[in-house]
Order: sequence, then C-alpha cells, then structure tokens
Amino acid sequence: MSGNFKQTDVDGNISDGKFYILKPYKSRFEYNGKQENIITNQRLLKIVDKAGYQIDSYPIGNNILKKILSNEIDISKEFSITDIKLIKEQYQLNLKLNQKTGSNQSKVYFDRNTFDLKKWEIFDEFENKTVLEFTKIKKNIP
Repeated sequence: MSGNFKQTDVDGNISDGKFYILKPYKSRFEYNGKQENIITNQRLLKIVDKAGYQIDSYPIGNNILKKILSNEIDISKEFSITDIKLIKEQYQLNLKLNQKTGSNQSKVYFDRNTFDLKKWEIFDEFENKTVLEFTKIKKNIP
C-alpha cells in the first residue's frame, strides 16, 4: 500500500510526505522538506537520512505498530475495541492493545463505503498523540 500522509505531532507541528507499507512489518515514511525518513522492520523503527544511512533506531517491541504491520492480524485477539462510531462518513474504531503493560491505544478511521484507512491516531505510554492522515492510497501494488 502506498499514498500520501499528513502527520501532526504532539506539539501541533505538521509534516507531510509519502508512505509505503509492505507487510509484514515493513514501512517507509518519506517526509517533504526534512532530512530524515522513518523505516520499520520487525524489530526496529529507524530514522534514516535521505541516503538511507541510519541516524537513530528504537525497538518496536510489542506495540500497536508492530501488530498492525504484521502479516495476519486478528483484531479480536490482539485488541480490545473500546468504541465504534460513525463520524462524517468514516467509521472510528478505538483500539487498545491486549497486554498488561503500557497504554498502547489507537483510533483508526475507515471510509464508510470503501473501508480504506483514512486516519490513524496513535497514543504513546504518556498519552501523547500523533495523528497520521492518509490520502491517494494505492493498494496491492508491486
């Protein structure tokens, strides 16, 4: 899957760019106007420069990102759905990762008609929120 994204961080800063997801576990977020990109694999979230050299990395552990990027995901097994709403032609699912430590919460928004992923709100263990909005999505591309 690929497309464009707009990201709003906890301080209200807005970034945009292109994203690519190849299951299992691989993703790439290329930012416009920034010198760093983000890539993931099964174990790490890496910050790399434009040439692909690693600047920093963080273990993904067992968090919500790893579960969503896995090859097969059983939502009823991995998550508790705490709420479902219909808001402005989109379904909003409030998810909490089924584990004993950390909050690992997320809200995902899907188009009411196509079920395309439109927006993803991710909450870290300190309840800081990062919002990713997706547009121009292409699926099942080589």
